[in-house]
Amino acid sequence: MVKRQASDIRVPVALGSGLAATLLVVSLRQGTWPALFLASLSPLPLMIATLGFGHATGLGAAAVAVLTFVALIAAAAAPQNGWADALVTAALGGLIFAACQALPSWWLARLAGLSRSDAALPWTARRNDRGRGWDYYPLGLIACNAALIGFSIISVVTLAASFGQANFEASLDRAATQIAPFIVQALGPYELPSGVSLVDLSRLVIRAMPPVAATTIFCLLLLNLWLAGRIVQISGRLNRPWPDVAHDLRVPRLLGIAFAVASALCLLGGVAGLIASIAAAVLAILFALQGLCVIHDLSRGTKFRNALLLGLYVTFALLMPWPLLVFTLVGLIEAGFSLRDRKAAAAASHN
Repeated sequence: MVKRQASDIRVPVALGSGLAATLLVVSLRQGTWPALFLASLSPLPLMIATLGFGHATGLGAAAVAVLTFVALIAAAAAPQNGWADALVTAALGGLIFAACQALPSWWLARLAGLSRSDAALPWTARRNDRGRGWDYYPLGLIACNAALIGFSIISVVTLAASFGQANFEASLDRAATQIAPFIVQALGPYELPSGVSLVDLSRLVIRAMPPVAATTIFCLLLLNLWLAGRIVQISGRLNRPWPDVAHDLRVPRLLGIAFAVASALCLLGGVAGLIASIAAAVLAILFALQGLCVIHDLSRGTKFRNALLLGLYVTFALLMPWPLLVFTLVGLIEAGFSLRDRKAAAAASHN
């Protein structure tokens, strides 16, 4: 009877979570800041369904979300374009929604819920050292998956936008000309620094948009996953212990080399340089996240830890984005020298 009830509840959970995710996305049509905030939480219902009720329920919720999204687009487009064109538009919109939103949300939550007891698997090698019979998918690899999703989505969009453009730089100039009035409006009474023209600033904004979009997707996915984990944990349905994020989030060392290569390739210019800048930006945020974890972990046990962390976050809020450079540097140093492991080994030797 218990199994029957647990199985029966998965269907309404999938339906409700899928509908909630679609409604949160559709709220973006309002074009207001509250609507933008709600839309940024659209992965949350799908992640909750996956973490709390299993990957099959989460996949069902993702399917419901996509089908509902397709139905809404078709219903909205049919009066103007006819049902044939509306169905084509809806199918394309559903495909984009599935690839950019529903499936990535489900995939990250599925990874977070994975657990194995087989010590032969690479990511369970340390389970016996930690005194437990099960191990869980590493936080660092979950973050890497989120980074890869953000990079892939924006890279595909960038390549699609540049496809068929005979001259990339000329198309960049046209786009810069189109956004120039908005930049003037945003500047208001302020003047540009000497030596910087409006065209130069517009081109810089155009080039910065893909990296910023990729890192935004990456951060929103991780934030929603964290919120989903906390909600499921409070409900008592989380099937893994809450991790020690500050100690357990570890980025593979080889990505440090990838970051250096991507940073160097940014100098190429053109589409290749733009794709490299997307990769460099996403990897920089990934290592910045590791750097923040290192600071949290190394400051444990210090007398002024709370004041230090408070000052750190206040500085981050006031000087954003410049503190990210420091966090990224700390994260890269951690990748090379394993500062947290050194601290743990030193503490163990004193005990």
